[in-house]
Parts: sequence; C-alpha cells; structure tokens
Amino acid sequence: MLDELRGFMEDAGRDPKSIDIAFGTGAGGSPGSDTFNPEAQLEGDAELADLGVTWSGAGVPGDSLAHALEALERFGESVIR
Repeated sequence: MLDELRGFMEDAGRDPKSIDIAFGTGAGGSPGSDTFNPEAQLEGDAELADLGVTWSGAGVPGDSLAHALEALERFGESVIR
C-alpha cells in the first residue's frame, strides 16, 4: 500500500516524503492489558518506521477513565519514555 501511495504522490508531482503516514501495530498487545509487552511494541514501531511510517497510535481501554489513564501512563513510561 505504501508503494502505491508513493506512486500516486509522484504521479501528482508531490514529494512522497512531504506527507506523514499514520499506521498502528498490534505488536505488544493493548497497553491496558496485564500482558502488554512494551518491547514488542517498540519492535513493531521500529518495523513501521523502517517502512516510512511517521506516526503510530495505540488503543486504550474504554471501560473507565481510570483504566484509560493507567494505560496511558504505562504506555508513556514504557514506550514513549
């Protein structure tokens, strides 16, 4: 898909490096899960970066605000650092 996108960009006379590409990875699981693996998340993010992805997202639980905040804190400390 990324090669096709880059081809469309070039056909339109635009530099493919001029746009951001957002994509997420399921590597590592959910930051809200007890089985979340930050190292696997970082490896998945690195693989995406090697493909040219410039932004990556991660889902947080929606069952409660407290759980979502806990997951965000965990993600920040273990992945974003």
